[in-house]
Amino acid sequence: MVAKPDECKNCVLYGDGQGFVPGFFPEGAELLIYGQNPGEQEEKSGVPLVGATGAMLNKDYLPLTGVDIDRVAKDNAIRCRWHKPGDRKKGNELPKGKQLEEAIEHCRQYDYVPDTIRLIMCMGVVSLAKFNPQLKQFEWRGHLLPQEGE
Repeated sequence: MVAKPDECKNCVLYGDGQGFVPGFFPEGAELLIYGQNPGEQEEKSGVPLVGATGAMLNKDYLPLTGVDIDRVAKDNAIRCRWHKPGDRKKGNELPKGKQLEEAIEHCRQYDYVPDTIRLIMCMGVVSLAKFNPQLKQFEWRGHLLPQEGE
């Protein structure tokens, strides 16, 4: 488990101060898979997309693309698991409303897209909103977003 950076102390998701999951960016990666938030396995390992969703991607989907799985960058819009107040155990839920907006905005300081990335695959409405808050997930499912300047 990776301790959260000091910059996270004012975040609504700070909680117990444990479980920060930084992005994973292998050299020369051209594809970035951008999830919403880490789950239990990601929190324990400190690596994004190693739980059930990551296993599904690695086993069922990425092999179909011909992409070298070891050269895929992985990150999340939110870097921590949320602990719902009053619950004894963390889940994979996201906070709602203003708390979610604040967490997304707070995590922007960790956003990083290397120059080598040619395609970003957003997995979920939170990750899509990170790139453009005006977009609605159902309107863009399966479509490519234009790059700036196009």
